[in-house]
Amino acid sequence: MIHMNHILHKLILLLLDHLGINAIFRWINRNKSLLLCYHGICSDNFDLLRNYDERQISESIFRKQLRFLTQKGYFFVTLTEFLKFRMQQNHPRKMVVLTFDDGFRNIVERAYPIMLDYGAKGIFSIVSDLIGTPQILWTDHIETVLRNEKSGYFDFNFRGKTISYPLHTTKSLHTAMWDIKRKLRTLTNEERISHLKQFNDMIQNIPVEFKLADWDQICSLDKNILEIGCHTATHANCTTLVKENHIKYELLYSKRKIENKIGYKVNHFCYPAGSFDDNVVSKIKEFGYKSATTCLCGFNTSNTDAFLLKRVTSHEDILLWKAQVSGSFYCISDILTLVKKRIRFCISVLFDKERNTDNEMVNVSPS
Repeated sequence: MIHMNHILHKLILLLLDHLGINAIFRWINRNKSLLLCYHGICSDNFDLLRNYDERQISESIFRKQLRFLTQKGYFFVTLTEFLKFRMQQNHPRKMVVLTFDDGFRNIVERAYPIMLDYGAKGIFSIVSDLIGTPQILWTDHIETVLRNEKSGYFDFNFRGKTISYPLHTTKSLHTAMWDIKRKLRTLTNEERISHLKQFNDMIQNIPVEFKLADWDQICSLDKNILEIGCHTATHANCTTLVKENHIKYELLYSKRKIENKIGYKVNHFCYPAGSFDDNVVSKIKEFGYKSATTCLCGFNTSNTDAFLLKRVTSHEDILLWKAQVSGSFYCISDILTLVKKRIRFCISVLFDKERNTDNEMVNVSPS
């Protein structure tokens, strides 16, 4: 059944592309703007994350994506340019901003040179306290520890209870990594930092693609091509920040630190893991940012809230990516969702009728 669904999924994406449906949607959405979401751009032979997640896109796929955008007439802009242009009545059509989260070294070493080849532009949102250090993101740290565990099990202490995760198979390893990260994201920032101490002495064999850039590399980037944004100080989920001094450290002092290093204003914020609420948005505005990017899917117009900018996540699957970039994917998804709801409604009505008929037959007295 899963295999059939996969084949059907691929067939639909193929038809969207080859029947010109994607092209129609690109024309329909030509006045909307596209923010593409990336994390890392890795070497083609890096397969550690295969069948797990796609936060690292191979450089050959990235090059194909930029070539496609160029051929289809997309207009590359930085986030600062996008905010300026979108308010103009005759703004450029098909504007696209490449957004890179976290601060991976491979963005400087792999993505940036490819961007120069295609005249692409974007924003690089970095985690200020990790840049120029041997540390990696706390999520990558956990994954690396679990991958290096040789015993076949990992004991995780969560809120005073020990949870033992089997790691014998790829599936069980992936389940353990996802579950531990999920549990940690439910904690306040203070609690998360405390829980992470149990992983401190376990890190070794860090994949090169997980390493972050240094300040010299960050400062070498042309801000008119790849400007710098803020992604907090430690990659904290913003909604888990409770104390005012923690909020200021992650959102304001990180901004100032980056500005002191790069020599120009940091005007844009990126919510780690897409985590925000009204209070976080209010603080972002208070601390002098001009915009913030989310993990909400979709396009942006002149009416989109600058602090709730939507993005389209990039994939290794080119057909899926093309469908999302055009907008056909979201339209088809909405239609399928409506169809499923209608089918469920019709089925429930039929069952209700059958149940009422059965009840009526039971209640009929013999003549």
